[in-house]
Amino acid sequence: MNNNKSLKNNTKQSNIINTLNVYRNSLRYKILLLVALTALIPLTLFGVYLYSFVHNNISSQSINKELTKSIEQINDSIVLKIRMIDNTFTLLLSNQEIRNNLENILSNEQTYYLRALTQLNIETELKYCVLHDYAWSSELITSVFIFQSNENHYHLLRNYLPNDGIIEDHLDFINNRQIPITNGFSISPSQSFDTIYFMKDIETLISHHSLGKIVLGIDEHILNSTYKKIVSNPNWVSIIYDEAGTVYYHTNRNMIGSKIEPEINFINSNDTVKEIDYDDDKYFIITKNINDLGLTSVLMVPKTEISSKLNTILDKYLFTIFLTTIASIIIGIFLIINVTRPLKDIIKNIKKVSQSNFTLKIPEYDCMELNEISITVNDMIDKIKYLFNEIYQKQLLIKEAELQALQAQINPHFFFNVLETISWEALACKNQKIYKMINSLGKLIRANFTFSSREKIKISEELEYVKFYLHLQKMRFSDKIDIIVSIQDDSILDYYLPKLSIQTIVENAIIHGLENKIGSGTLVILIKKNKKELEFNIMDDGIGFDTSTIYIDKDNTSINSKRKHIGLKNVNTRLKLIYGNNYGISISSKIGKGTKVNINIPFDKGDNQHV
Repeated sequence: MNNNKSLKNNTKQSNIINTLNVYRNSLRYKILLLVALTALIPLTLFGVYLYSFVHNNISSQSINKELTKSIEQINDSIVLKIRMIDNTFTLLLSNQEIRNNLENILSNEQTYYLRALTQLNIETELKYCVLHDYAWSSELITSVFIFQSNENHYHLLRNYLPNDGIIEDHLDFINNRQIPITNGFSISPSQSFDTIYFMKDIETLISHHSLGKIVLGIDEHILNSTYKKIVSNPNWVSIIYDEAGTVYYHTNRNMIGSKIEPEINFINSNDTVKEIDYDDDKYFIITKNINDLGLTSVLMVPKTEISSKLNTILDKYLFTIFLTTIASIIIGIFLIINVTRPLKDIIKNIKKVSQSNFTLKIPEYDCMELNEISITVNDMIDKIKYLFNEIYQKQLLIKEAELQALQAQINPHFFFNVLETISWEALACKNQKIYKMINSLGKLIRANFTFSSREKIKISEELEYVKFYLHLQKMRFSDKIDIIVSIQDDSILDYYLPKLSIQTIVENAIIHGLENKIGSGTLVILIKKNKKELEFNIMDDGIGFDTSTIYIDKDNTSINSKRKHIGLKNVNTRLKLIYGNNYGISISSKIGKGTKVNINIPFDKGDNQHV
């Protein structure tokens, strides 16, 4: 029992191994493997390339594009508001009424009446100045103060109500000696309100003597409103500073009015993203000059934030590629199984045919290629069946044809001996004309037998062949035909050409051109070299013909034309088959004037290597 079980197990294992071997060698398995490798290898390489490409190229391009766009938007918003503030300063500093009142109170005794009058005049003038000022009307500016001293100060508040807290906060700003002052200009954030103070000196125009200080209170919420719409991430750092390094704007309000950090100030403004160490972290930084205001705008983004965004996008993309690859392989396997299933049926049917079952027919398939295989195999079955039934009779017919061909053969030696006997008989009768004609005919036929096994012959041999033929025609037409043969160079005679090429055209010229001409005619054979080919010109002054009735390159001529010029067509076809479509015959003819046939072939040395 144990032996039987072990034998069965071994048999099963053997069957499984045989099945696997058959499947491994099958076309279906190879196509499945090919599809899997075709999908996996390129996608894997593409994934590696993509990962490297993103980190080396796309990341820098994406960062540069995003930061450039962001800094331009910030400049359009924050810098626009700074321009508005600068315009308001210019408007107030250029007001001559305010200057006159400030100079008047400084040059006269400061009585109560004078101080009250000056305050009334200046604050009234401030109201007129800001009446059409966009920074004031857009609520960017919340207050305007002019200080000469702690006692003499003039102000304009948005709500027009006295506010001791705001006045005290302005006085603290004025009296704070730690605030850096550059060229009579100073900036500092309020410690009590959401306000940033911009201060400039008011000087006399000639002596530049100080008349006081003008302070604009800027609403931080209005200043930052557009920025927060552009940049929602609190980790981004935006800075605007002037040529002296004074910070006009900073996302950290405590840095406003201070000096810019040296590591940022040394960055050249060239609209290119760089990487710096800032605040114990890695940042991408981009700078941009605002030339008309003498300011520089800076935007810094933590590297980890950008990298995490890119990695998130890349992970999603790679996961999508992975799913796409798996789905493509599964779909490909399913399709291949369905497509190759008919192949198994075709193989089964072919095996049946190999067992002499010629009545079998393979069915039609929807797939064009498989249907072509089905049609081809069915045709093959029909042909095999036909050959199988008819082969014996065909063999008999072939043997009979061979026998008839042998019986029909003429012994060349006997033929030449007869011609030789006739020529000697003509010579004995002293008939030189018949003797020469028989002699030329014999040489012509002998040359035909000699060249019959050769596709190409030397030009010298071809001309010898033509010479025999022309001698016979000369005997026939006597002095009616003049023949001129001109060879440019004797070295031409050693080149090869397809046999009977010239003779056929010469024969065509005599029969169709000169034979029917009234009076004498001339046949010219000119052979010459060009740069890369040989040119044969066969010209006659015969009756000519209409070349529109013959197409030697196409098989669409009329019946009569085919009969007359089939020799030309055959020569042209042979030349193109041997040398290519760039070579062959060209014909020009005029009725009553004659015909010219040109043959162009490459330099042929007879070794199938055409120069």
